[in-house]
Amino acid sequence: MNTLNPHIDITYRTIKGAKHTTLFGASLGGLISFYGAIKFPKTFGKAAVFSSSFWINGEIYNLVESSDISETKKFYFLAGTEEGESMVSNQKRMIKLIQDKGIKENRLKNIIIEGGKHNEKFWSSHFGDAYLWLNN
Repeated sequence: MNTLNPHIDITYRTIKGAKHTTLFGASLGGLISFYGAIKFPKTFGKAAVFSSSFWINGEIYNLVESSDISETKKFYFLAGTEEGESMVSNQKRMIKLIQDKGIKENRLKNIIIEGGKHNEKFWSSHFGDAYLWLNN
């Protein structure tokens, strides 16, 4: 937020502002991308949350419950059914929480892929769809 994002904006021709700034990650990267969008709403307006490791830190649920989440936020969630016994249920729990906070269906994509596994091949095969949806 304080180093990489400003460097990107200085180095490249970006459109600045949260509306045009997306965090994208998988596994622990999915967790931190989601965290960043919740914790720093004036910097990050969208997040692609692939196979997020919500299980690693249950405090993320408390953060969401105690945060004001702008209705302009946009989230793309992806999980596979072969990623462990709690991946899909944790994602569904987080989806419910952010819907309860006021995020409408048109600002939220919840993709669960039957047979999807926790690996780069799975994530990369869905990158394009997530990118296009978040920027539409």
